[in-house]
Amino acid sequence: YDVYTDVDIDLHLTGAISQRKSFVQQKSFKLVDKAGKEDNNITELFEVEWFKDFVSMALDSRYWGHSLIQFGDVITTGGKRKFENTSLVPRKHVVPEHGVIIKEIGDLPNRGIDYRNGDIAKWCIEAGKSNDLGLFLKLAPQALSKKNMIAFWDAFGEIFGMPIRIGKTSS
Repeated sequence: YDVYTDVDIDLHLTGAISQRKSFVQQKSFKLVDKAGKEDNNITELFEVEWFKDFVSMALDSRYWGHSLIQFGDVITTGGKRKFENTSLVPRKHVVPEHGVIIKEIGDLPNRGIDYRNGDIAKWCIEAGKSNDLGLFLKLAPQALSKKNMIAFWDAFGEIFGMPIRIGKTSS
């Protein structure tokens, strides 16, 4: 995930990913009943910040791989119930192959908290498959090579890109 973080700061990839996410997030949507008739009240419940955050995190899972999204407390605002927020469970603490959240990075999965069963399962949703490492796995070699080459060119420019200096002494 540290390598993925380095890949995620690539400007070209950031633009491409943002463009894809914007196309999806700008689309309108509606929820319909079995007969295909739109239910405006239900649709309105999802036109809120927590749902937009959820969609964004779900879209990110295509690049990062498996993601565990946790829903916040249910609150009532203006007579309507909604989630207070959604947040991404830190990926380094999730072991999707075993369906557990570990307290310390490197803990054994048998010491983790099962997020697929029990009370916590009601507040979490998985995005992506448990064995999916995401598209950043394929993008990492090129993005890191590009990052390193830019650093090398910067150093080259600092050393050899200056105008020639002529020094004169009286000796």
